[in-house]
Amino acid sequence: MKTNIFPAILLATTVILTAAAAAHAQPVAIVEDARGEGVPVQIMELLEEGAVIELPAGTSIVLGYLGSCLREHIDGGKATIGADQSEVTGGEVTRETIQCQSASASASSQSGEAGALIFRGGTDSPEFPAKVSDINPAFLLDGITEGTLIIERLDRTEATRELAGPGPLFDTLGNGEPLSRGGHYRVQLGDRETEIKIDRYAGLTTVPALERLVRF
Repeated sequence: MKTNIFPAILLATTVILTAAAAAHAQPVAIVEDARGEGVPVQIMELLEEGAVIELPAGTSIVLGYLGSCLREHIDGGKATIGADQSEVTGGEVTRETIQCQSASASASSQSGEAGALIFRGGTDSPEFPAKVSDINPAFLLDGITEGTLIIERLDRTEATRELAGPGPLFDTLGNGEPLSRGGHYRVQLGDRETEIKIDRYAGLTTVPALERLVRF
């Protein structure tokens, strides 16, 4: 009796391709706030497309979408993460578009060139260095699982900062002294490098996580 091995090969190939796709999946949203008991996500957690969040009654979350700069406040129900916004059933959602670094403006440093192009407010004019509206920026480096992020001021003498930890998100908030208003900085991890400039009015008001996020 002959054994048909092709279904087994097809299944193994499918599993391998699925695992490879998962390994290269990139986040599309970030959790900016989570309130209430039993919320299954944490603040500053990165979310991939297709993730499903079940919110118990009386709980809420705020999501920021990296590509569309869309900010969502979701009360209860089920939220399915999409490419640019969530699909919400059984709950309420309000949306607003804010200024942020678009995911389509990822740093050219990933292809061997230094720099982080930034598109704000839906315009198509790149700004370099990336202007950050908070003194505690967070850095998202796709594909980086660990390492030490080095932040060096360029326009004047200031102590170099090192931020070690698991990637891909490196958040300066709560990790040492904040950066200086108006400061021009080089940010580097391995062969990834970009430059940022902190807004001169940064830190005077609280800004959404999306507005302090730099992706490169």
